[in-house]
Amino acid sequence: MSIRYAYCKASISPVRAESSDKSEMVTQLLFGEVVSVEELKNPWCQIITYSDNYKGFVDFKHLHFLTEKEV
Repeated sequence: MSIRYAYCKASISPVRAESSDKSEMVTQLLFGEVVSVEELKNPWCQIITYSDNYKGFVDFKHLHFLTEKEV
């Protein structure tokens, strides 16, 4: 699988430990923060943050997908 990139298009987006709104929030994404998308399972994306290497799940509606060149 090729790595996909995205940035957070919401002002703040919770990053969850599991793909559930009831799951613990492990960190937050801020507007413009770039992440790598490991897996996409509608409506959740498993991501890794660039700033602090947290793994977690984000609602895909909070992300805007990028090409490698745009990153």
